[in-house]
Amino acid sequence: VLPQSSWYNISSKKLMENPSGFVDIDGESYYFSHLRPYKNLDVHFFLFNPKEKELAFINSINEKSRDFIKKLSLQMRLTAIGGLLFVLLILSNIAKRITTPITHLAQVTKIVAKGRLDQIKIPKTLKTKRHDEIYTLYQSFFEMVQGLKEKEKVQGVLNKVVSKEIAEETLKGNVQLGGEEKHTTVLFADIRGFTSLTEKMDPKEVIELINTCMTKVSHIIDKYGGVIDKYVGDEVMALFGAPLELSLIHI
Repeated sequence: VLPQSSWYNISSKKLMENPSGFVDIDGESYYFSHLRPYKNLDVHFFLFNPKEKELAFINSINEKSRDFIKKLSLQMRLTAIGGLLFVLLILSNIAKRITTPITHLAQVTKIVAKGRLDQIKIPKTLKTKRHDEIYTLYQSFFEMVQGLKEKEKVQGVLNKVVSKEIAEETLKGNVQLGGEEKHTTVLFADIRGFTSLTEKMDPKEVIELINTCMTKVSHIIDKYGGVIDKYVGDEVMALFGAPLELSLIHI
C-alpha cells in the first residue's frame, strides 16, 4: 500500500491497452507487463521493474555492438584508402558477412527495449563452422530472448491458475514441492439448495447461475489472500495461508 504516491497517477488507459511497455514515475522509467489471468473476469495485474534493471543485459549488448561496428567501419575505411579495387571488393564482402548479424542484433534490441518480444522471430541455428565472438554474441542474444519468451509464457500460465503472489514465489523457486507444515484455513463453500433450485432450469441458466456466484466468491477469496484450489460443480475449495503465509487478515 502506497498512500499519496505518484504510482496512482499512472495513465490507466496506457496500461490497459498494451501488453507491456514503459511508464515514467517520479522521473524514473519502469517496464511493465500486463497480465489478465482469468479470461471471463475483468481482473488485471501489472508487474513493474526498473527499466535499467530489466534491460541491463540488452543495453550492454547494444552498446558493445555499436562500438564494434564503429571500430570495424573505421578499419575498413583506412584499409580501403591504401588498397586496390580487388582488395576493396574482398573486404566489402567480408564486412557484410561480419556486420549483418551485428546489424540484425542492433535492430532487434530496439524491439526488445520496447517490450515486444512477440514480434521477434528466433532464427534457426546458423549453418556455419564459425565459432568467433560475433557468432557467440549472436547465438547468446537469441538464447536470452528465447528465455525471456519462455518466462513470459510460464508466468502467463501461472497467473491463469494461481494468484500473482504465488506465481512470483513459484518462479523464484521458494515453493517447496516436497511439502511444508503450515497453519492454514480451508474453505468449502457451495450454493444452498442447488439441486432443488436447478433441477428445472435450462443448462444455460445453470451455468450463468454458477458463474455469477463463483465470480463473487472468487473476488472475496482473492481480497483476503486466499488461493482457489478447485471448483466442484457448485462448490469451491480455497486455502488461506498456503502456499504463502498470511501475516494478518482483516475480516
